[in-house]
Formats: sequence, structure tokens, C-alpha cells
Amino acid sequence: MKIQESKTKKPDLRNVFLIVIICIINPRFLNAQTSNEPPVRLLDSNRFEDVVSMNKNLCSEKCGNSESKGLISQMGGAENVGDPCNRLGVAYMGMNYFKPAITAFKKAILCDDSSKYHSNLALAYVYDKDYQSAEIHYKKAIDLLPRNSNEFSPKINYSILLIKKKEYSKAENFLREAVQNEAHLFYAYLYLGYTLYQQKKYTDALSFYDRGIKMNPNYADLFIYRAYAHFQLNNLSGADLDLNQAEILSSETVNPRIHQLRNLIRTRIQGYK
Repeated sequence: MKIQESKTKKPDLRNVFLIVIICIINPRFLNAQTSNEPPVRLLDSNRFEDVVSMNKNLCSEKCGNSESKGLISQMGGAENVGDPCNRLGVAYMGMNYFKPAITAFKKAILCDDSSKYHSNLALAYVYDKDYQSAEIHYKKAIDLLPRNSNEFSPKINYSILLIKKKEYSKAENFLREAVQNEAHLFYAYLYLGYTLYQQKKYTDALSFYDRGIKMNPNYADLFIYRAYAHFQLNNLSGADLDLNQAEILSSETVNPRIHQLRNLIRTRIQGYK
């Protein structure tokens, strides 16, 4: 039997669920360093206080001092002149000390006007809720990327800022570029699905949620996001199945978004009767 569409006006669900917009701040995504030196291992193990104690004096001594820049450059490229300050900033980010992180990343930029340091500074500004400064440094980070660069973390994090500003089409462009280059695919799928959903491109959003779930089938929130897309496409059984899976995976005893969508599904079904 063909189900007739309810005459009840559909609510605008683009803002019914709010994705948790969190920029990735783990040390590797922040470009803390590419070698296997002890500071990086400390960052990877979340020993942020140790990293601060190891790098605080190095940062203040090295950054902005032309003589010390030359000295470090003579070390055969063993360490970028801005790395101590960058590591210090990453550690402060891990400790949620965003203003000290901003100061550290600024010092890193004085040592080396690089894309990764501007990107990290932008991210610190995002968490400090200074979005205007964040956008300035994301644009600078992207401008400084080498042509045909495989580094997409500045673009992905900038796209998340654009989502916060509801500039969805701009965010979509950066995220599609990341997908085409197979960069940070899970996060690219997650945020691209969200920005497409916000533009009412529900079928397209669903396809990227599908890909994200295939990569990480244990991410409960992604099942919730996909359930909302199913609901918008009037696939109520698909939405219900995704909510069931989200409940299995969710660490929360009662997830309000699941409860909310179940009520909406119930209301729509009653409208068909």
C-alpha cells in the first residue's frame, strides 16, 4: 500500500540536531612534528605537562632571535626553529589552555612563517572563540601550502569554521577536495555529510554518511546523523534502524537526540493514519 504524505507541515530539521563541531586537536593532526623524537611520543601519550616543561624555555630562547635561528639552522635541519614553540602550543591545547597556546604558536610563526603554524594558531583561536582571527590564519595557512600539497588538515579545519558560520557551500568545496584527494577521509565524510544536510541535499548527505559508517561502524553519532537524513527522505524504517544501532553504541543512558527523532517519527506515522 502506498503511504500518503501527511498534510501536516514538516518541521525544518536542519537545526533539530546539532553536530558537535570539534576541530581535531590531536598532536599528529596539529603537525606537532614528523620525527619520532621523545617530545612527540610524550604528546601522543597526552603527557602535556612534561612537554611544557621541556619546551617552555627552548621556545622563549629560540623564537624571534635571529642569532639563535642561525644556530639551529646549522644543526643540519635536525629541528625546525619553530618546533619547540609549536610543541608547546600543542601541549597547551591538550590542556585546554588556549591563550598560552596562541602565544606559543605566534612565537613559532616568528621563527618560521609556515602553513602548519598558522593552521595551529587558527585552531587555537577557534577554541578561544575568536573566529575572525581564526579565519585570517586559516586563509594564510592555505595560501602558504605548496602547490599540489597532500596536507589537507588546514582546509578541513577551516571548513569546520565555515560550518560554524553557516557558510555551507564554501565548506563543501574544501571537503569535496579533501575527499577527492583521500585526505582524512572519515572526518571529510562526516562534515561533508553534515554540510550537505544543511543545504537540504539529503540523498547526497546520506551517501557520505554511508561511507563514514563503513570506515568506522562504531561511531554512534554518525548513525544518528544518518537517521535524520533517512527521516528527511521519509525512510522511517531506515531511520529507526539507525537509531537502534546508535543506542547500542552510545555510552549515554538516554541520548536526547535519539529520543527527539523517535518522537518525530511517531508523530509522522500518526499523521498517516
